[in-house]
Amino acid sequence: MSIYKAYDVRGIYPDEINQEIISKITKGFLVYFKRAGNLKLGAKILVGNDVRLSSPELKKAVVDTILRAGFDVDDMDVATTDSFYFSVGFFDYAGGIHIGASHNPPQYNGIKAVARGVDFVRGEEVEKLIPFIYEIPDAPDLGAVRKVDLLKIFTDYNLKRGRASDLTMRRKVVLDPGNGATILLLPYILPGLPIDPVIVNNELDGNFPGRGPNPYLPEVYEKLRNLVLENKVDFGAAWDNDADRIMFIDETGKVIPGDTVIGIVARKILMENPGATITHDAVSTKSIKEIAQSLGGEAKRTRVGYVFVKRGMMETDSPFGGEVSGHFQYLYKEGVHKWSSENTWLTLIYIMHLLEESGKKLSELAKEATLYHKSDVMNFEVSDPTSLIGVLKQKYSDGNQN
Repeated sequence: MSIYKAYDVRGIYPDEINQEIISKITKGFLVYFKRAGNLKLGAKILVGNDVRLSSPELKKAVVDTILRAGFDVDDMDVATTDSFYFSVGFFDYAGGIHIGASHNPPQYNGIKAVARGVDFVRGEEVEKLIPFIYEIPDAPDLGAVRKVDLLKIFTDYNLKRGRASDLTMRRKVVLDPGNGATILLLPYILPGLPIDPVIVNNELDGNFPGRGPNPYLPEVYEKLRNLVLENKVDFGAAWDNDADRIMFIDETGKVIPGDTVIGIVARKILMENPGATITHDAVSTKSIKEIAQSLGGEAKRTRVGYVFVKRGMMETDSPFGGEVSGHFQYLYKEGVHKWSSENTWLTLIYIMHLLEESGKKLSELAKEATLYHKSDVMNFEVSDPTSLIGVLKQKYSDGNQN
């Protein structure tokens, strides 16, 4: 199976992903940045990584490759995906490269990149550029590298944009960063929120001893459910390893599906942006469209995948979008750029606003956002998906196909 995925590059370390392979892929990203017109004199690339044990070694290969090409590097070190994307856009970097493998098991690692303006570079795109890495020769002078701490700027932005200072009711909340990068944000953001936290798995550890990188596994959220019930909290929240996804559990211990969260948060977004469009993926509930329209807004349905949700948001100037998988994106208009990318903390802050403004519990908000019964997403592995889709199209030719 190829390491080049639809959205990024991932594989098992060191057999499929190692320093030599990462160096070539980095040059492929630089080719993309160059062809996009971003690699001009004085260009800086932002680099970051997750907490996996192999990430520092792989990041060193990325940094060394960029420096040999003559470009400067700002190194965020361990950084959440949402803070990383924000920083690339907010500070107008020529591009950004992040080492990590999201919710995959600990033996995996990977790499993803965004060009200036948080333009996502898909793994399939960079694979096609590997034959052209000769366009990035070694420069006569090495670039320079410096360490940067941008996390507080990101958390301050969220507290301000989410108007966290307007929140007055304290909430008891279970927070589970899962031994991942979210841990580094907590000291900055929690003082600005009226939260009495019960924090678990709060030590950075690339072995993920607490519960693994993926919070959406049944054995994982069962533990969180028990913590919510035992501590009698208002809700629980858990992040995946690199914090581009967040999962919520209501006060009764029930997991709130990602598309239900979209329907909940859409109410707040449309209060602040009358008539706006809410973007969601193809497998999300029809409830989202009806909720948006009932509040004077619209809904846009896209292909599954955060890149496609992002594209849909940009096409319609949609302020908010999301997926069943727990990716929630927001539109940014900062400086010369407009972009959309994930932000887990804005999602949490908006839910706190809705709890306070409605006087309801999270389970009640979820019920209001659930207009139809909907099964969980079911995945099947097949050897020839193209042929199977053709058979299904023929069998259900009288149905609504898209």
